[in-house]
Amino acid sequence: MSTKSIVLYLIIAVLGVSVGVLTTLTLMPDSAVEAHSADDEQGAVAAAAEHSADDGHGHGIVTTGDDWCAEHRVPESQCTLCHPELIAKFKESGDWCGGHGIPESHCRLCNPGITFPQEMKIVATPELYVRPDVFFPANAGRCETDRAIIQFASAETVMRAGVTLEPVLSSGESGEILEIPAEVVFDETKTQALTVSIPATVTRWLREAGTSVTTQSPICEVDSPEMAAMQAEYLAVLTEANVDRLGSERADSLYRANLISRSEFDEIKGEAAMTQARLDGITGQLRAAGMTDGQIEQISSRGVSSRWQLSAGVNGSLLERRATLGVMLEAGSTIATVGDADALWIQGHVRERDANGIAVGQTIEFASDGRALDRARGEVFWVAQYIDPQTRTVMVRARLENAKGLARANRFGRMLVSNASESSALLIPKDAVQWEGCCNVVFVAAGENKFQPHKVAVERGDRSHYRVSSGVQAGEMVVVGGSYLLKTELMKGSMGTGCCGLEPEL
Repeated sequence: MSTKSIVLYLIIAVLGVSVGVLTTLTLMPDSAVEAHSADDEQGAVAAAAEHSADDGHGHGIVTTGDDWCAEHRVPESQCTLCHPELIAKFKESGDWCGGHGIPESHCRLCNPGITFPQEMKIVATPELYVRPDVFFPANAGRCETDRAIIQFASAETVMRAGVTLEPVLSSGESGEILEIPAEVVFDETKTQALTVSIPATVTRWLREAGTSVTTQSPICEVDSPEMAAMQAEYLAVLTEANVDRLGSERADSLYRANLISRSEFDEIKGEAAMTQARLDGITGQLRAAGMTDGQIEQISSRGVSSRWQLSAGVNGSLLERRATLGVMLEAGSTIATVGDADALWIQGHVRERDANGIAVGQTIEFASDGRALDRARGEVFWVAQYIDPQTRTVMVRARLENAKGLARANRFGRMLVSNASESSALLIPKDAVQWEGCCNVVFVAAGENKFQPHKVAVERGDRSHYRVSSGVQAGEMVVVGGSYLLKTELMKGSMGTGCCGLEPEL
C-alpha cells in the first residue's frame, strides 16, 4: 500500500469516529471474506506499511497485492491508461469501448457490475454494527478509556487548569424548579355567566361585587325594546292558548255524546296543541332573555314592560360585574359572573421544551410576590394535549388549596413546579460529559490530583443536567470546569501532545 493509501485510510477512519458511527469496517478480498480473522487484519496493516510508493502507482486505494491500479480500478497488468502499449492488443481481440477509450471489459460506465478478483470490499461486521444516535451515541464495548487515569503534577496545577468538581445527584436532590408565568382564575366548573339572548342595556346594579347571592337574588335591572315585543307576543299566544284549551274541553264532551265527528274532534285538538307549542316557544325565549318563571307568570298582571330584573340563578357570590351602565350590549354578552369565590385555579403557560416535566397530580406552588415568601399550594389536574399556535406554550391548570387570601382571581405570579423524574435516575451537569471519540465519558475524582474517565449512558434531562443510567454513583465528584482539558489529555495520542503538566497513567 502506498503512502497516499495509508493517509486516505486514516482520514476515513477519523471521519467515521467523528460522527459517532460505531461500525467495525474490515477491508478484505472476496476470496478471504469467510476466513477473515483479527490476525489476518493485523497482517494486512503490516504489509501495507511495507508497501512502496511505486507499487500500484500509489493512487490512493487499498489493494490486495501488486497487480492492481487503484487510480483506474483495474488490474495493473491490464491498465491501458498506465500502459498505452496494451491498447493494440485489446483492440485486436475486439475488447474495446470506443466511446470511452478503454477496454470494454474495463468500462464501468457501460458495464456497472464489473468486478475483479483483486478488488477490495468493505465489509461491516454485523454483530458490531450500531445504528448511529445523533444526540447520544452509544459507547464502545471496550477501549483504552477503560484503563486510563489522568494524573496532575500537583494540586497547584489542578487549580491553574480551572478544574472544578460537582457531585452526582439523584433526581430528588437536583433542585430543578420550573418557574412558569401564571395567573389566578376562577374555577370554571363552579362559575356561571349571566347573559341575555337579546340586545339589552343594564340600567341599574342591584348587588355589589363580592356579595353573597341566592338563586332568586336580583343582580341588575335590564332594559330592551325587544323584551316588550316578546312579552306582547307572549300575552297574545297565552290568550289564544286559553281559548283553545276551553274549546278542547268542549270538544271532549261533544265527542263523547256523538255530536261531532272524529275528524272535527281531531282538528280541534290539533289546533290546541299547535297553540300550546307556540306558547312554550315564546316562554323559552323569555327564559333565555333572563326572566324567571315567576317573572313570566307576572306579565299577565303587570302588563308589558321593556324592563326586567336579572337574577343570579345559582347560590354563591357575585364574582364580577362586567357590563357598563347605559351601554347597549349585543345579544349573548356576559353581564356578570356568579360562583364560588373560594374555588380558584392557577393557570400557567409552560414552554414547549419543559412540558414533559409536568404531570397530572404534581404539587405546585404559586408565588405572587418578588421574593416568593407568600406562597399558596395546589395540585396539577390538567395539562393541555396541544400547543398554543400563537405563543408556542402548553397550558397547565392546577387547583388551588387553602389559599387563605394569598391568591385572588386575576392576580399574576409564578407557578413553581418541581421537574418530574424517576426516583432512580442520576443527574450530572451537562458540562461534565465529553465525547472522546467512541464513548461519552465523565472524569471522576480518583484520589489526590487523579481523575479517572467513566463511560456513562446519557439520556435527556433538564436544562442543566443529563440523566445517566450507568457509569457513576450518586455522590461521586465529577469534573465540570476543565473537563474538556482532561478529554484533550485523554486523546493526546491522536491529537498531539498534552499540556498543563498532565501525566497520564495507562
